[in-house]
Amino acid sequence: MEELSEEKDSSSNLHNSMKVLQHEHTDALKKHEKERSEMQNMYQSKIEEFNKQLSNDRELHAAEVSRLKESIVLAKEEHQKEVSDLQRALEETEQLHGEDFEKMLHVIEDNKLKQEELESKQESLQKDISTITSELQSSKKAHSDE
Repeated sequence: MEELSEEKDSSSNLHNSMKVLQHEHTDALKKHEKERSEMQNMYQSKIEEFNKQLSNDRELHAAEVSRLKESIVLAKEEHQKEVSDLQRALEETEQLHGEDFEKMLHVIEDNKLKQEELESKQESLQKDISTITSELQSSKKAHSDE
């Protein structure tokens, strides 16, 4: 009988240990699920934050590209106006001072220098646009890679 009582106690202890282990296992699963959920929420939050930043960067880039395009258009218009003004000045100079060849050469040289400056400005603006476009493409690629 004593053996039977010991077996009962042993069985009861084993049963209680199993309940405790099952409870611990359940608690561990709940904790794991909670951590997984928190990590998923944090990941989603980071994605939203990244998308918002990317959207802001795109808006800034679009504004910068627009500004640069406007600058190029204004530079071209200014260039056209200066060329037209210089051409008109050259024609007037030729008419008024046909015999003064040296003055005419001077005006031509000034025109060339101004034109070269404007072309240099235009090239610089084109390079800026290319750089910004490249950065946007890199940003898009980085975003799409994620």
